[in-house]
Amino acid sequence: MNNGQRATDDGPRTFPMPWLIGIDEAGYGPNLGPLVQTAVGASAPDDGCLWKRLGKAVRKAGDKRGNGALIVDDSKKVYASRKGLDKLEVGVLATLLPADQEFPLSLGQFLERVAPAALVELRGERWFDETQLLPIAVEAERIRTAAEKFHRQREAVDIGEFWVRSRVTPPALFNTMLDRLLNKADILAHGLCWLLREGRHPDNGRDPVIFAIDRQGGRRYHEALLASVCPDGWVRVVSEDAICCRYRMEGKRQWHWSFEVEAEARHFTVALASMISKYLREVLMGQFNRFWLTQVPGLKPTAGYPTDAGRFYAAIRPAMTQLGIEEAAVWRRR
Repeated sequence: MNNGQRATDDGPRTFPMPWLIGIDEAGYGPNLGPLVQTAVGASAPDDGCLWKRLGKAVRKAGDKRGNGALIVDDSKKVYASRKGLDKLEVGVLATLLPADQEFPLSLGQFLERVAPAALVELRGERWFDETQLLPIAVEAERIRTAAEKFHRQREAVDIGEFWVRSRVTPPALFNTMLDRLLNKADILAHGLCWLLREGRHPDNGRDPVIFAIDRQGGRRYHEALLASVCPDGWVRVVSEDAICCRYRMEGKRQWHWSFEVEAEARHFTVALASMISKYLREVLMGQFNRFWLTQVPGLKPTAGYPTDAGRFYAAIRPAMTQLGIEEAAVWRRR
């Protein structure tokens, strides 16, 4: 990649290469399993639509092109448990891993790349197995083929490799934080602030960083939240309404933030963040279910949401007692 230099008739010229960073989550509503929040971004020659720039290699879920393009969209449109994990897995691994990635890859190795801080928390979970091999649902060759096409197009349009940070909050940590904070929404905001801090300087450059965040937890205004993330400057309100709130700050570089309803429909990076969060949660929930099915044979797996979590939790309570696992380590109180 050429780091923003463009040839002109008058010689080399440097253009801004803004960082486009999207943030979304999966697992905010369930009583069982982890909350996963992800920030993902890339530098690009402008702040336009990455779906258009990457159009030869990616498509939205509703696009019926049969050219083998990867689907990058809101995870709810890409994944449904009854249809399997394959489209979600291909989209996540092919965009995040290099085209020459050797497989199989352990879950621990993948987490070291995208969520290194999460490994500390997850290693305390009885059900967690970092040696599980990826991919799970598709052949490795399918990932390689998709990755080669994607990265070839990404490089052709001067988009950098994706920068990723995921934060995983298992139930034990979730409940501990609930004891310290006011409510469930504060836990979501705490993770969001962590991702915003991580993303303020995705590199050592001075190009603008443009955040798009899916509006979460019912919070309407975000100036105070951003001020806590950016104590070294003055966060300015650009606009605030029921659909989108925009803010900016100037310092070593420019920062822009937009908190939008259904941001994953308008921002490629938010959609990919949604997919990464969902993929990690589904892989971890698969491990959670397998662990408890060995303890309670014949138990039907759960997605962890309130409509079904009570049934699953009641069934594993006797086994939890035998294993000495406390309620706070399994059941999220809110």
